[in-house]
Amino acid sequence: MNVAPYSPELPKTIIHGNKPRLFLQYAFIDEAFFHCVVAMSVAASVSLSMTGQETIEALCHLSRSLRLVNQRLAGDGDNALSDTTLAVVIAMTQHERLLGYHQHALIHFEGVQRIITLRGGISILVSDCPGIAQKAFRADLDFALQLGAPTKFSTQCVPGKATLGWLREKYRGARAYPPCTLDLIACIGENLRSVLEDCYILAWLVNDDAVHGVRVDEYDFHDVLLLVGYRLLEVRLLNAPTEMNEKSEILLHLGLAALMTKFFALGLKPPNVDLLNHCIVLVSLEQHYNAREEQELLLWLLFTGKASVLTGVDEDIWLVPKISRIATQLGLSTWDHVSQTLQKFPWVGTFSNDAAQTLWNQTISLDLFDRPLV
Repeated sequence: MNVAPYSPELPKTIIHGNKPRLFLQYAFIDEAFFHCVVAMSVAASVSLSMTGQETIEALCHLSRSLRLVNQRLAGDGDNALSDTTLAVVIAMTQHERLLGYHQHALIHFEGVQRIITLRGGISILVSDCPGIAQKAFRADLDFALQLGAPTKFSTQCVPGKATLGWLREKYRGARAYPPCTLDLIACIGENLRSVLEDCYILAWLVNDDAVHGVRVDEYDFHDVLLLVGYRLLEVRLLNAPTEMNEKSEILLHLGLAALMTKFFALGLKPPNVDLLNHCIVLVSLEQHYNAREEQELLLWLLFTGKASVLTGVDEDIWLVPKISRIATQLGLSTWDHVSQTLQKFPWVGTFSNDAAQTLWNQTISLDLFDRPLV
């Protein structure tokens, strides 16, 4: 658990180097961390089976870890603020999130913030122990996405700028220019436009038909994802009030948030971001989009959402007819036509095409069912 797991479809892009696994080392040298790792392992297997039940064994390990950490926090300052203590509390945060106990996770994360503050702040932690800092940034971003709240740490402190700059150079060198319409780029704010351009780069980097040969170290790649995610929420929080004249920006922002959520998929379990789900449903069903550009954006948002957060079967009840209407308005009758439209925007076919094609096939089936008999 050195870095957060990625979507399993990305092995061609990520270089798993020979760096020592910091958190794995902690499991062998720190008893509290060992017990927490065992509990997390059970939680991960529980999350894969889509149940919320923890075993008695996992609870025993977790209680031992909590007892040891509490003893440590009540003791001398050096041990209370040590790397291993901070790592254990971060691991506990992750454990509770895996099981869906978000309020418990928030309590642990508040403890993480206090320890980081007492150690001199997040910038000091980035310098002293970047692996732990990365996990703290990840937890911070996850909570911001979940709650619609600002991140606790500053975007300026998030590493990854050098790697992102290098990827931008590779992208330009490959003559891979964004396919999005110039009209859309011109009508959105500068900060959102910058995030959009970086999401094009991420999509270019990981798509399965890529022939560029660019690969990124797993640590550096996760730093880039965090940096882009922080900047996206800096542009707009998920629960920010919307204006009627911001339709394109809102659709684009939600689509990019759904894309980043897919990148940040927690293990093999589909991400569960209820607020983002609610926002997508709201803008899809309670707003009207007449301009072709807006309709294309909405189509991309719905397919991206289906691959990331709109994963429930019940979602298809409204998704399928909505997509059918949009496709009809846009004159799209085949998957190839739809795919061409989706690729005007950041689209990662590597982990989105299967869900998108299944949804499109359902749409075609609905159209055939509704067609009058002759």
